[in-house]
Amino acid sequence: MAVFDFVDSDGDGLSDKEDPCPFSNDCDYDGLSDKEEKEIGTNPLKIDSDCDYLSDYYEAGLPKLNPLNPDIDGDGVLDGEEYLYYNPDFG
Repeated sequence: MAVFDFVDSDGDGLSDKEDPCPFSNDCDYDGLSDKEEKEIGTNPLKIDSDCDYLSDYYEAGLPKLNPLNPDIDGDGVLDGEEYLYYNPDFG
């Protein structure tokens, strides 16, 4: 094993080898650390992993939303569009 297998330059809990951005603990600046994104399965290089116009951070904080599912209620309208135009109770 190489030294980089164990070094964590940004202190986010991921080694530099597994961290997509080893000198920043939040590569996409969405409010979730790279480690948190790895744990929930979102992309640490994208603010909005499911492309529904809501950030991963926002969706991860609400129990009725899922940052990996762009249309949580399956009605064909993206969650972000519903929130902006219809303002349903997501919280």
